[in-house]
Amino acid sequence: MDRTGSPISRRRLLGLVGGGAVAAGTGGGVLVGRASAGASGEPDPTSLVFGFHGPHQAGIVTPAQDRLHFAAFDVTASSRDDLITLLRRRTVAADRMVRGLGAGPFGPAGGPYQAPPDDTGEALGLPPAGLTLTFGVGAARSSPPPTAPTASASPAGGPGP
Repeated sequence: MDRTGSPISRRRLLGLVGGGAVAAGTGGGVLVGRASAGASGEPDPTSLVFGFHGPHQAGIVTPAQDRLHFAAFDVTASSRDDLITLLRRRTVAADRMVRGLGAGPFGPAGGPYQAPPDDTGEALGLPPAGLTLTFGVGAARSSPPPTAPTASASPAGGPGP
């Protein structure tokens, strides 16, 4: 109660009404913003799918993405056929992942009971979101691997000459 005996003062009433108007305006602005974003014709970025196979390499001619990961691996395939098999398997897995599927046909929870899963499940339930994958093979794979000196090449058992 204020000095006049009223449970709420005029100043407090105007403050409450003004605060309510600001809240309503903000809420309305958010709703209008969401409605206009959906009506703008922009695709939902999580639903973007860039095919792994095509006339151009995905990730090169597609829009820039907001995240990027690099990974480098040493290929230990001992023969050309082993390397071809490895790259073919990775190609199949990459094609599935850019479409929002698991890396393998069974996924993280399916497949034979005693076999390891063919997908670790990090992206389980996530959309493709414009994922692109690019493979590169360095020049080192185009020549035979260098032979390391053996322990018998040095009298002290250390590195050879």
